[in-house]
Amino acid sequence: MRFHSRHGLRAAGIEVCVYAKPDLMLSINPPLGPHYADLLPSAMKGNPEAQFKIAAIVNQCSNTPSTPEMLKSVISAALKTRRYLGGTRVEDPKAFEQQMRQDYIDCKGVDQAQRGRGRAWARQAATAGLMDAQESLMFMSRPGTVFYSWKRDSKENNARDAEHYESMMSALVAARGAGSVEALVTLGGRYAQSHISNPPWERAYFDPVKSYAHFYAYDQIQQAIGGKRRKPIKGTEVGDIYASLKPDQRKAAEALAKTFLTNPLCCVITL
Repeated sequence: MRFHSRHGLRAAGIEVCVYAKPDLMLSINPPLGPHYADLLPSAMKGNPEAQFKIAAIVNQCSNTPSTPEMLKSVISAALKTRRYLGGTRVEDPKAFEQQMRQDYIDCKGVDQAQRGRGRAWARQAATAGLMDAQESLMFMSRPGTVFYSWKRDSKENNARDAEHYESMMSALVAARGAGSVEALVTLGGRYAQSHISNPPWERAYFDPVKSYAHFYAYDQIQQAIGGKRRKPIKGTEVGDIYASLKPDQRKAAEALAKTFLTNPLCCVITL
């Protein structure tokens, strides 16, 4: 499917063409065990799409118990302490138990030894150039990561997460180079990370000029396919970034955005 428009940056003489690719995850629904069994042989042989789907499956099951004994232990501990994995508070014990039992059923058949290898599988697919993996590497985290803040975590785990963030940013840049609109808007947000609550390895990438350039290009693409371009209103993320820039920085950001839009591979969206 292809969208075609001449309305993207008319004054600059840029023609914005938008292409659509299918969502590889639409076919991956619970139960996940049968999908895992079907995909693993192809993934082991190096098929990037299979590797990406395996990554998504094992990542989804990374914190799910794999045996009845483990399930009972996790539920018992969480209901007793009102904490899951020592971090997230269990607000509704009944809902937690119901969800955990459903996750256990959904993940049955997914090898326990593979459940912590979502990152590894996704990186293989991303390195092979699969755009979906490059866009989604950021979601592939080590088991338990979601339940801990970097200030409470170990130096070793923080180092792993910093390395993962660096590889994730590289993958997003590669996806943007291949025309990914998803990567374009994601990078806009990533370059805007400056709050002290964000880990230092995220704040290290803070660059308001790059951030606004990515958001500006994204809005041009949205306009090209019939949407409305956002105005940089004060109090919004884009508006506050815009307000922080000097006139020469705004020009630099718009010039950078133009390089994204004139990329011959631009622009690819997921349907």
